Amino acid sequence: MANGGKRPGAGRPKGAVSGHTKEALIFKEELIRRVLEEKGPIIEALIGKARSGDVQALREINDRLLGKPHQQVGLDETINALTVRWEGEK
Repeated sequence: MANGGKRPGAGRPKGAVSGHTKEALIFKEELIRRVLEEKGPIIEALIGKARSGDVQALREINDRLLGKPHQQVGLDETINALTVRWEGEK
């Protein structure tokens, strides 16, 4: 196994970004730029949908303004477990 294992210089250099990641970043930047240019009509459309009773639009507005609700988990509650015992053929 002459070439096996960790070799100096093998693999992607630290800090290098893959081509796919670069494309995704370019897409994200362009999308952000376009949304910022069109934010007025986008906001108006969202408010219009909420006014007409679109529940998803109402939820989106509430989540953006008030924050998403957090589900509370009580750690002091007792959990009743079900124990199953299998008795096979003898």
